[in-house]
Amino acid sequence: MVRRLKKRRARLREIPLVVVDLWMRGGRDYFDDLAEHGYEPTRDLIPDDVLIPLWDDFRDELEAEWANPRSPFYNWPEQGEPHIYEVLRRHA
Repeated sequence: MVRRLKKRRARLREIPLVVVDLWMRGGRDYFDDLAEHGYEPTRDLIPDDVLIPLWDDFRDELEAEWANPRSPFYNWPEQGEPHIYEVLRRHA
């Protein structure tokens, strides 16, 4: 039996996973990376219309990293829920 590899959809932008991880967890641009990647900079919460398309692009990778206890991105139980889940509930 031949196993087919899931073809990865082209992303809107190539952004390091560590940066997207921070945006999805906290909902804020702590290190002013938004402008560097072509988005409007903000001092408040990152707008939902920026987070949701990024979530669509990085969801599989982030959820796999958050669930893997050996990953540097592991979501420890005491860390609480990532901000992106609140955004998704608002838009459900």
